[in-house]
Amino acid sequence: MDSKNDPSKSKSLAELTKGGTILIVDDNRDQADSVAMLMKLLHKVNVKPVYNLREAREIIKQSEGSASPVVAVVSDDGLIGEQGRTFADEVKKGSVPGLKANTPVVLLSGTGDLVGDHVITKARPDEMDTVVRTLQHMLQQNEMAAANADHKPQEREMGPEEIRSHVASLRSRQRLADEMGKPQKDWRAQGSDVTYYHETDEDNVRALKEQERHRMASRMLGREIAKWEERIEGAGGDGGHGGPGGKR
Repeated sequence: MDSKNDPSKSKSLAELTKGGTILIVDDNRDQADSVAMLMKLLHKVNVKPVYNLREAREIIKQSEGSASPVVAVVSDDGLIGEQGRTFADEVKKGSVPGLKANTPVVLLSGTGDLVGDHVITKARPDEMDTVVRTLQHMLQQNEMAAANADHKPQEREMGPEEIRSHVASLRSRQRLADEMGKPQKDWRAQGSDVTYYHETDEDNVRALKEQERHRMASRMLGREIAKWEERIEGAGGDGGHGGPGGKR
């Protein structure tokens, strides 16, 4: 597979958005404009600032099927009239016309009190790297999920080479989880046993929990890899069938 099309390879934000548009939603016009400008200049992506979610919904719907559809949204949570987290929940339920349920939505908050099971990060314009890393991770996870769906293992008709290919895909996902689970380096943490990289204790706790979530995912993938490697041994390398429920 061409490395450019390999979903397991680390890619830039521009590669992952594939010409699509990232919306920056904030009722503070200066804030929205500055974040959009920085992202466009630093990461060479299509970015459009909008100042309320009503306008964002209209743009999303109009962009569907165009050459540059909306592929991700970065929104302030405390918007006038509608909270960003409400919009994020609607996206996840697939109820926002023009967006898929797995479309990345990154919420920004100055209070650090966000809750929910969608992906959230606290960031400001001087913490753009946090936003970009989160978008990259979410978009790459979507790419890998799509690739796995297109090449779903056949449970009763997998030979040793097919199983090895599937294991290689699982290992790629595990490496990504390992990378996302690593503590972030920061000069403020030099000499410390724990790497803190946010301004407040609440943010550090949230960041450490997120790292642990990725480490847990890595361990789960490790167990899945071990099961499939047993199938390789069961297939015997002689053209026998492997996979769950297959011949041993």
